Order: sequence, then C-alpha cells, then structure tokens
Amino acid sequence: MANLMDIYYKVGKNLYEKDFDFKSTEEKKILVEGNLKNYVAGKIAEESTMKAIELSNNPQVTLDELVIMLGDLIPKEEHFDTMRHLTHFILNIAGEMQGWSIVWYEEQEPEFIDNPLVKFNEAGKIESLTSHKETSYVQTFQFVHEIFKETFMTKKKVQKQLTLKDTRNESNQ
Repeated sequence: MANLMDIYYKVGKNLYEKDFDFKSTEEKKILVEGNLKNYVAGKIAEESTMKAIELSNNPQVTLDELVIMLGDLIPKEEHFDTMRHLTHFILNIAGEMQGWSIVWYEEQEPEFIDNPLVKFNEAGKIESLTSHKETSYVQTFQFVHEIFKETFMTKKKVQKQLTLKDTRNESNQ
C-alpha cells in the first residue's frame, strides 16, 4: 500500500529549506505547488515504473493530473488512508499561512458527495472544508488546490462559500 503520511515531513522540510516562512503569499503558493508536484511524481514512480516513464516524457503535466494518476494507481478502498493526506497538507499549509487551523468536517447529507464546501470569513481566509465521506479524495484535493491557488489570501473580494459541482451526468441528458 502506498504511504503518503510522509508528505508532512518531506514537503515541509523542503519548504523550510527554501525559507518558506519569509516568502510572500504568492511565492509561498508557487513553492507549495512545485514541491507537491515533485512529491506526487515521486509517489507515482514508487507505484509504477511505466507511469514514471510516462511522466519523464511529459514535463508539462500539472499537479492535478499527477494526483489523478496517483489516485488511479491506488485502489479506491485505500484512498482514505492515503489520498486524504494531500488535502490535509494543503489545509495545514493554508492554516499556517493565515494564522489558524482549517477544520475539515464530514457531512452526512448526500448533496455534499459531489459538492464539497469551503467557508471563508469576511477577511477572505478559510474557516472550514466540508465534504461527504463518499466524496472522491482526488476531487476534494483538486477543489481545495484550486481554491488555494486562485482564491486563498488574495486581495480581491471573495465569496463566503464556494462549491464544486460534478457536471458529468448533466452532459448525458
């Protein structure tokens, strides 16, 4: 079974060595992106030599694409024990950057399966993430990653809540 629990130490150590705490918000986001990309690519290489070769031939692959690849390599029944650590890492870094922790809640209502929810405070900082236990950990990571890159700690006015809607079934109607 893949082990992603070392993400906190490995990526955290790399960020520390690059003076993460002394960088601007945008520089921090770039450092997190690059270090997560390297970490996930390394985990893919541990799981599949063929995927590692495929990655080496495509240096333009995005972090989200890497997470999809890793999610495909790890059996779904192991995602809770593995893939959730990617989202926890982003939430931990965001919490450190904003000065307080972000809580990840589990909601029982089925409408949260394909619609995780991030709540912001008036200052544009993240208060919480809410998802359903059946929500894809790959989808949750992509959702939180997008918010981290595009919305988190930006100077523009942000909405208080953002949700991700799965539109795959709508195109078939």
